[in-house]
Amino acid sequence: MFATYSLYVCLLLGVQVELTPTDGPTRTVDLSSATESTVAYAADGKQVTLPTEQLRRLRFSTAPVNAIDSAQLMLTDGSRVAISSATLANDELQVHSPSWTDTKAISRKSVHSILLQPKISDAQRTQWEKFSENQPAADVVVLQRKDKELQAIEGAIQAIDEETVHFVFDGDTIEVKRSRIVGLLFVASQSVATQPSRAQLSTVDGAVLKVAKLESGDDGLKVSTMNGVVLTVPYARVRDLDFAATSTAYLSDLEPESQNFVPYLELPQIADLDTEWFRPQPDRQLSRHALELTGSDGSTSTVTKGLGLHSRTELVYRLAGEYRRFASVCSMSNRHSGGAVEIIVKLDGREVSRVNLSTDSGNVPLDVDVAGANRLTILVEYGDEIDIGDHVNLCDARLLK
Repeated sequence: MFATYSLYVCLLLGVQVELTPTDGPTRTVDLSSATESTVAYAADGKQVTLPTEQLRRLRFSTAPVNAIDSAQLMLTDGSRVAISSATLANDELQVHSPSWTDTKAISRKSVHSILLQPKISDAQRTQWEKFSENQPAADVVVLQRKDKELQAIEGAIQAIDEETVHFVFDGDTIEVKRSRIVGLLFVASQSVATQPSRAQLSTVDGAVLKVAKLESGDDGLKVSTMNGVVLTVPYARVRDLDFAATSTAYLSDLEPESQNFVPYLELPQIADLDTEWFRPQPDRQLSRHALELTGSDGSTSTVTKGLGLHSRTELVYRLAGEYRRFASVCSMSNRHSGGAVEIIVKLDGREVSRVNLSTDSGNVPLDVDVAGANRLTILVEYGDEIDIGDHVNLCDARLLK
């Protein structure tokens, strides 16, 4: 009954998706219903139901993903969303986001951090990421000092209104103007239960939600995240529903066992600047723009996952025999002219693949059998044009179980 009703509603609303199975070509279908375990659709006059284990992705929109340039909220399960407003009272945040329609109440126990000032320098972003990786013993307010360095101050966040953050420091309650605050970190709660991830939902606004439960409805996809936050995302805001996320590990989400960058010219006076600017960029290009692929017709499509790398960079990942394949689509950045590199893939120190990449080679697929391997090495080696323009995009770089 529900599936029949959903099919009628979705056809009426014109909800069509690009369905990509784990094996087989992508096709456009009319979505009937979707849960975390099954997807039903109509195609060629037939109703088909597939278990999500046989699906890689549903794509609802081919629109470019907007980079999050507003305030950003991160949940404790790794979900992140752009937000237009957030206030806190009685341990509950009232949050509004372009990814959903209404103001949403979220327990502070489910919130990891809020980045209030996203337009910060690369050096400041590195500092913020380091603060975020730690598990503080108390709440943290991150401020920008006069010398542009960030400073983390531990205390207790009591309340947040539109203008100020009420912060207890050394026994005194201080009202700090939000305009002075770069971000907020919330002390981790041990009482938030997490559920296994069954899919990953990304929106056209740049949000990423770790999905534990899913149900399609009249007004959008009802999502329960891994830590129990329930949201309804309108179909018009959904970009991708990635079911391979539970059997796929994206390199941008993994911490390499080691990474090493060697500049073409090693100049001690700019060594630190080189290392900072040319370090691997997860889910964006070296230029800090969104990852992109250029089609044969000259059109550009945005890719949400991958790595931006420069020659000569070497990354080593520990596999421990858990994965079957490594796959990616390699390209030179279209934001720079010139550039030529070799991408060398090694398994346990043995070279298994070598790809020549230049601005003339277009998009080059990379697919390597890694079954039984313990370590994966990816080396972006200098090409014929020294290191000029060697900005490489490894799009959808992932390990498959």
